[in-house]
Amino acid sequence: MEGENDKKQEKGVDVDVEAMLKEANEKAKAEVAHKEDANDYSRFDDISSDSDDEISDSDGSGEKISVDERLIRAESCKSSGNSSFKEKENQEALKMYNKGLDFLKPLEKMKVPNILEGHATKRNELFSSLILNKVAVLNREEKWKESIESSNNAIQFLRENDNPKQLVKALFRRGVAYKSKGDLEESKKDLVELLKLDPKNREALKYYTIVKKALTEAREKQKQSFGNIFEKGGGMYNDKEKERKKRELREKAKREKLKKEHEKVNKDREENGEPLISFEDWEAERKKEEEEKEKKKKEEEEERRKEREARNAKLREERRKREQENDTDEIELDEEDLAAIKAVKEKGYCHFRKEKTADEIELLSHIRPNRIGSEDDLLNTTGVSGSESAWNQAKTWEERDVSESTRKKLREMVKQISHESEDGSIKLSVKSIEKVSGEAQIVMVNGKKGPVYDMSLELNWVAEFDKIEDDALYEIDGDVKGEDSSETKKQVTKVRGGMTFNEITNGIKEHHFECATTLKSSTTSPEDRALVEQEVLLLVDKVRAVIIDVVDNAN
Repeated sequence: MEGENDKKQEKGVDVDVEAMLKEANEKAKAEVAHKEDANDYSRFDDISSDSDDEISDSDGSGEKISVDERLIRAESCKSSGNSSFKEKENQEALKMYNKGLDFLKPLEKMKVPNILEGHATKRNELFSSLILNKVAVLNREEKWKESIESSNNAIQFLRENDNPKQLVKALFRRGVAYKSKGDLEESKKDLVELLKLDPKNREALKYYTIVKKALTEAREKQKQSFGNIFEKGGGMYNDKEKERKKRELREKAKREKLKKEHEKVNKDREENGEPLISFEDWEAERKKEEEEKEKKKKEEEEERRKEREARNAKLREERRKREQENDTDEIELDEEDLAAIKAVKEKGYCHFRKEKTADEIELLSHIRPNRIGSEDDLLNTTGVSGSESAWNQAKTWEERDVSESTRKKLREMVKQISHESEDGSIKLSVKSIEKVSGEAQIVMVNGKKGPVYDMSLELNWVAEFDKIEDDALYEIDGDVKGEDSSETKKQVTKVRGGMTFNEITNGIKEHHFECATTLKSSTTSPEDRALVEQEVLLLVDKVRAVIIDVVDNAN
């Protein structure tokens, strides 16, 4: 997308586009004049005064902008947005794409003959590019909800205008957003529809495999959680499913109600000659008003709370004064009491700081533990049977600390772990060990030996892979390659992250120590994240297996 046309637009030079649009305008007018009788003025009845002339700006400023100018400005916004997208200036790119869409809003529902055919074609092309590029930015920013809403608008528009090539791109991006948001079923639906349109799409096939595997694992996990209740299709699972459906119906009813309110607002605006407002903008204003009301309510409650506290404090102070006035009894203190009070004020009260009398010292000397037996008996720790010490021949309880050796071995073994995906495209390894902490003991109880441990482990990992991207799915729309290009890009992608086992301890069922993983690469795209996620889980399993081996065989 670094073609000559883009460079011209970035400089504000749109001579070719303007000439093309004017030429299309004149041709369309000539065709109408040729086909219709010159004396039959009825053909102009359906053409509004704003049809192909000047239209008021959608921001309410009242500026009159022609259709040609709107298309040119929208094209310029797209070009600027693409440049910002390449530089990873996401907010600036989003701003330009939204601005371009604003220029196209008044033309959105106009049809021939209210708009010339050439203008309608250019409008459709610009609208689909701008909104899909907007979705790409939202996915990069991980704003999944907003991405899905914009994708919905794009998909509806592309279906109405029969644009399957762009529809494939929209379905893929919405599928990524659904999967990242945790809605695997909806993600699968979008990918299935995409593959019906483009069965040989490599990236869609690969991503479909990831989603299908995640969906299978999620269902299996549900079965294990609910057991027989899940398989019989009743009980707790049914209750939750019913509640989910009720919640969806409530959300749907609420959404429909809001849409009706929005339509009424726009109807009133139209009657009053005011510019129409989009549903998203209207809902944002409504939410802002509700938040302000809630904020005001909280402030009023806080004010009332402070007043109550002030009144209560005043009452307490008045009661304290009355009690002091009524309390006329004086406590007589002797010299020993006064000395004790002085010592507490100087040192604070602590039983162990108290100076002991000669009698107390004598008494304590009789209860101090004394060594029994010779020193040789203490040094002889060789067990009679070879498992317990000489002093524990009763085989009751004995423990030996192996914390330091276990931590050292754990660090050495985990550092050597690596993992490679089945197709060899992704390679993961443990880059560094951040921290190994905790304690481990070998305990002898009733003649049986076993490990007791309570440890934690933090490490950093790195993943490297060659990524081949299909431009039709990943790249934003530009003007260099054209819509039919099948060129692919290959680049080495490196993703870094962390892994933490906070509870490596006895008593956890099947030694399934919980692990928290993090992704430390802020520029990682949702697509890259999805490719690495599955392999990281397998790396976690390998690390867990090594931990189990080390702590269970500590010596």
